[in-house]
Amino acid sequence: MNKLEKIINQTKGKHSDWQEKLDLYIHANWKPDEYDEEEFMKIITGMNDIFKDIADCFYKYGNFKDSWDDNYCRMNPFGQHLLLKSIKTNDTFDFGIDLMDATIYLNCYLYHPENLKYADDDYWELLLSLKQFGDFEFKQNAGISSTEEKYFNGKKSNLFKLLRNYLIYEIDNINLPNDERKYDLDLGWYEIKWKIDCPWEVLVGNACRAFKVLYKLNYQLWKVSDVKNKKLINVY
Repeated sequence: MNKLEKIINQTKGKHSDWQEKLDLYIHANWKPDEYDEEEFMKIITGMNDIFKDIADCFYKYGNFKDSWDDNYCRMNPFGQHLLLKSIKTNDTFDFGIDLMDATIYLNCYLYHPENLKYADDDYWELLLSLKQFGDFEFKQNAGISSTEEKYFNGKKSNLFKLLRNYLIYEIDNINLPNDERKYDLDLGWYEIKWKIDCPWEVLVGNACRAFKVLYKLNYQLWKVSDVKNKKLINVY
């Protein structure tokens, strides 16, 4: 039995409790009038407890040289999510539920996207590996103009969309004076989803693998900025 199998096995005693809390959460959100405020808050807390239990599996499996702040939960119109904040990198991952499309999801913004030019082939291979663990998609924030769309419209490849938006942004900046260049690059975020009825052992296993990959992807880009900042400090 490998490390991940042991972690999954340790959660099996909680699966029936998780399922009961999930079913109650779904019912309460579709029929909220059946519950008073105190009951509803307990149901929300129960769902959050599931996310925290599984997040603990992320940390065990990843064995990161990091610490985590996971004390905050946010509500949204279609569900809720737990925020997993890395103390080392200051990056935040969202682990939550979307009742509108009946999925459980894990996502994180593409932090430090300006450092993509330093990414090696291993980075892109790692990114594409996310497809093995669930329904993976790069969700883009940066739009393209109608002229650019005419030549670069591609909707099937996550990798193409990411590189296209990054390169268009950088090319637009090339001929601008320093004081006119844009430094607020916001390409979007990585998201991986699972159906809400996904077996718990499958969800835990694939979510652990996906979280470790997402952390590595952002860590590589963060490290470039971290090294640069340390060099600047040493200069002064």
